Amino acid sequence: MIDAVKKEFPDLRIPVVDGGLQLVYEPDPNRPNAWMVNDHCLIQDEDGLIHYFGIENPFPTTTQALEWLEESLRPSERPFIQTMHQLMHGYLYRPGTHFRVGHAVARDIWGPWSRLPAAFDGEESGHAYGSPFVVRDSAQYRAFGPGMGGDYVSSDLHSWVPSSDKTVWVEKGRLGFENYRDPCIIQLADGTYLQYFAAADPHGRHTVAVASSPDLRIWHREEPCYVEELPPGTPDWFGIFESPFVLRREDLYYLFVGFSHRHYNETFVVVSRNPRSFTPRHKVTTLFTHAAELIDVDGETYMSSCGIEDPQWLNRSGLWMCKIKWLTP
Repeated sequence: MIDAVKKEFPDLRIPVVDGGLQLVYEPDPNRPNAWMVNDHCLIQDEDGLIHYFGIENPFPTTTQALEWLEESLRPSERPFIQTMHQLMHGYLYRPGTHFRVGHAVARDIWGPWSRLPAAFDGEESGHAYGSPFVVRDSAQYRAFGPGMGGDYVSSDLHSWVPSSDKTVWVEKGRLGFENYRDPCIIQLADGTYLQYFAAADPHGRHTVAVASSPDLRIWHREEPCYVEELPPGTPDWFGIFESPFVLRREDLYYLFVGFSHRHYNETFVVVSRNPRSFTPRHKVTTLFTHAAELIDVDGETYMSSCGIEDPQWLNRSGLWMCKIKWLTP
């Protein structure tokens, strides 16, 4: 398969992990594994400081979890793996979670990372936030994601205020958690912005969604940039794919897509010359990471991983980083 892809893309490079993942940040270093990091973003400011913004959820005590999940623990004829999935989601995604978008900074990708006050905190109000994505917008920064929507701006990445010019989606009802998760934004050479995100498809397809904007404010939903036919009966929790991330390298675009509903730590990579169109025929590799974000620092590419839903993936509650190298197939 890779030979056929290489014929279509002679300049293809394949991303591979150079070394292993290293833990670089814990939401609460005094209580390791008391909090978990999930979807997040990384951005370097004009002074070279690297900023992390990410969903941070507290883990319940065993007593709390047992109280919440008493019904699921009763004997039943449900398959064991289905029950385990319900148990995990029962406490990780119950009402009252996803209330904090944590913030940390570092001069070096490997740290030390300094934890700062949360960028967004809805614990008292009960407000929930989804995966953040922060992008530079002229002399300021703009935060996108469920619960933020692109309507918060900052001049320094530390203090966030509601924007005076609200984000407008031409199609109504696109910003709920079901239809808008895990955004990633790139800017094309002509100035157009493309925003990739996970979403339930109205036609029941397994897709990665995309929208375009001339100015980061008015967004037009386009046809999905990635569509894959999966076996009948494949479960679809708000869209089967998660955490899309697009990186341009030379004249090619690489789409990183989380396939967490098959394996929690699975991200496949698809190559294309057209940032609006990717096809399963052009998959080039699979990386064992969850909610991968990529960032170029001093000429090197780094990739992150996070989350702890897989029962075989223990003690991974913080933010992990690895170096990526690009191989010629």
